[in-house]
Amino acid sequence: MNKKLATSVGAVAIVGAAIALTAGTYSYFHDEQTAGPQTVHAGTLKLAIGGSATSTHDYGNVAPGWSDPETITFQNTGSVNGTLTLTGTASGDSPLLSDIEVHVSDPAGVPGFNLASVNGLSDSFPLAAGQTLSVTYMLSIPADVENDIQGQNATFSLTGQLEQTH
Repeated sequence: MNKKLATSVGAVAIVGAAIALTAGTYSYFHDEQTAGPQTVHAGTLKLAIGGSATSTHDYGNVAPGWSDPETITFQNTGSVNGTLTLTGTASGDSPLLSDIEVHVSDPAGVPGFNLASVNGLSDSFPLAAGQTLSVTYMLSIPADVENDIQGQNATFSLTGQLEQTH
């Protein structure tokens, strides 16, 4: 039995040695690479306003026949395309509000209207990154306005809001 045991142990040792010697030839190749680093940068949306109408104006001593053109430039100085919405507000004494005429020169060709109707007036324009839009408006008081505007006051504002284009 010792001879059988020795033969069995010898056979197992030979098979084990063969497996150990040939095991490397049955493995798969392996390689690993990393892509990156990947960086994400958020864009910007920024509205800049310029032109003659950006500061506060006090039009004094206006009378029938008076007019004054003003220009506002709106520029998207960001890196993301947007839509510019212009909204008007007005307040003051009537009939002066009704007698002041506003004529706007813009890409949509907004018709003339009186200052009293500015409240709620809203118009939108595409404004791509880096693009500038100029809006010129003319304030005027027609020559045939009656004396009832004497001593009256009116105030108005034009607000621009830039929102990202979806």
